[in-house]
Amino acid sequence: VLLLDEPTNHLDLETIEALAMALNAFEGGVVFVSHDERLIELVADELWVVNRGEGGKPGTVSVFNGSFEEYRDMLEREFTEADKKSKLNSKVLAARGAAASQ
Repeated sequence: VLLLDEPTNHLDLETIEALAMALNAFEGGVVFVSHDERLIELVADELWVVNRGEGGKPGTVSVFNGSFEEYRDMLEREFTEADKKSKLNSKVLAARGAAASQ
């Protein structure tokens, strides 16, 4: 089993592609942590999503059932929705502040 933490740091594009080919040819198991979308798309068969724990509780690890592109799209939708909620909350607070000052 190979355990790799950010294996593409300091690698150029050609070397990242060579690494991906080598990992795909490797007969054993590979677990890697990476922010490199290219490597993830080329190599990953399964995505494990790590969520931070809150309030002293431990975090969680879950398997995402879908492709990396689907995961990225889901995150984009979640961030867009969170941004809309944040802007709405700001407007509500501004309106409350204006009403309170009258």
